[in-house]
Amino acid sequence: MLAWTCCNKTNIHVVPSMNAPKSGANSQKKRPIRHSINRIRAIVFTNGLISAAKLKRDPSVLMLWGQNFEQELGLTCDELRNKWVGFLCGVLVESRLRAALCKRFILLAVILINPLWTVLFRLEAVAHKLEKKARNHPDSVIQRKLTKNVCHPLDMLAYSIRLGDQPLTERSIRSLQWFSQGHWQSLALLLAILASRFVHFETLRIWLRRRFTLIFLLTCLRPELQGATRLLFQVVDGLMRQHLLDPVSAWPSSLRQFKRRLKLLRQVVRRLQRQYRISEKDTLTLIHALYIDWNGRRSVVNEFNKGPTAAYPASAYEVARILKRHHRRMYGKKGAFFGFAGLPIDPKVEQLSKHFSSAFLI
Repeated sequence: MLAWTCCNKTNIHVVPSMNAPKSGANSQKKRPIRHSINRIRAIVFTNGLISAAKLKRDPSVLMLWGQNFEQELGLTCDELRNKWVGFLCGVLVESRLRAALCKRFILLAVILINPLWTVLFRLEAVAHKLEKKARNHPDSVIQRKLTKNVCHPLDMLAYSIRLGDQPLTERSIRSLQWFSQGHWQSLALLLAILASRFVHFETLRIWLRRRFTLIFLLTCLRPELQGATRLLFQVVDGLMRQHLLDPVSAWPSSLRQFKRRLKLLRQVVRRLQRQYRISEKDTLTLIHALYIDWNGRRSVVNEFNKGPTAAYPASAYEVARILKRHHRRMYGKKGAFFGFAGLPIDPKVEQLSKHFSSAFLI
């Protein structure tokens, strides 16, 4: 079974899968990272609904729309009035309503089956296993079992990556550039590479270590992650502190520093928008190009500690040239996708499968 995600939002070729463990009150206390992953997925799903239904991100607006939608389906909506508000805070829509929403908006199904959730859950599972062994075994035993319990599962994630129909190799940097533009849909690919240990992927890890912090910050500016950036940082930061992800350059040392950098980056985006009179989407593309894409020998600026004036100076002509080149390359990469081979189908996906034609399934 192949689990795929598509770089082009308008061309969904195949359906990826996820393997989300069940969560309960006890597991939330014992495994906070897993609980946070579930909340992130729920918030991204709700943000996708708001975008697809063209709603304002306002609790009262969402609640009114949701109650009307349930009435259309003949569902009882006399439950807690704050149910729809809870969806904004990380409560996943219940299965029957979730299936109906996915049938109405195909984008929501694509969100649920993005491989990011599988990758995060697998990393969390390895972290939990290590923590459990640390409590029950002496250090010498942990060292002997490290390769079997950590390195092998994490390397298998990277080995299962397919860029188009090709496996990931040290020559995949050009393709990796394309999937490093700050889209949350591509985050699974980057995390799987950072989680690998095998020397075969060392070139890719070196390239990514210098750039991941800025890529992550750009990703957190996307509207799909609104309300979930704090949780996402805490999850990724926790995995790094447990040495399940390679350490990266200029990674924020605390949640407070992360929030500060994200705020400063937003100011940079607004300043560039005003200065060059371009859209927010083009501004994020510009930042990516200036600091990540074509300046390979230039030190990647992740700090933005000097405030919004720290943006890289460029002439209007250079900005227009960069964006034109990007759009030309994007047209050439239309339909590009990556995938993970061997990820199992999650029951939540199987519940939704009857709503999709065979064109979306492999």
